[in-house]
Formats: sequence, C-alpha cells, structure tokens
Amino acid sequence: MALEECGDLGNLIKKESYHLPQFVIPDYTEEQGPRLNALKSYQRKQEKMEDDCPKLYGLICQHMSAKSKDEVAQDSDYEVWSDAKDPERLWQDIVKTHKVDCMTQ
Repeated sequence: MALEECGDLGNLIKKESYHLPQFVIPDYTEEQGPRLNALKSYQRKQEKMEDDCPKLYGLICQHMSAKSKDEVAQDSDYEVWSDAKDPERLWQDIVKTHKVDCMTQ
C-alpha cells in the first residue's frame, strides 16, 4: 500500500530508511539538452519524495493502534520529527519499540 500511495518513498517500509534517487549525468559531450533533462527529472523525483513524506507519515499513523502511538510518543525527539511529519523517523521508532527478540534453543 505504501508503494502504491507514495512510490519510491514507500520502500521505507522494507528498508527501514529511504534514499533519494541517484542522479546520473548522461555522457553527452556536445549536447547539453540531455544533461539538463536528466537534472530536471532528478529534481522532480526528489521533490515528489519530499512532497510525499507527510502523506506516508499519515498513512503509517492511520494503521497504528493507540498503544503503538503511545509507544512511539515516548521517543525523546518525538516532537521534532512528529511536527516535521518525518516518516523515516516514525518507522524507525516503530521498529525499535516493537522489535521482539527471539532466542532459539
């Protein structure tokens, strides 16, 4: 659902962090057009990811229980990343507070 709603930013759920798209400069020595187009494309992808952060934050919160919300609210920096609607910090705190250690015998 996160991938459908937020594209590449939704990879945060699997990877526990998100990455900005890589900028690859085309190797055209005589034409500047392809380089400019690549830069514009990269910038659009980056801006979309930034625009989708609050959307993904809301999507994650929507599926959290009240108890889970209370757990992550205990984080010392909660006010900062909550106000910023930072889905990466939210997800990392969910993983941290809900991690179950298993030992095999």
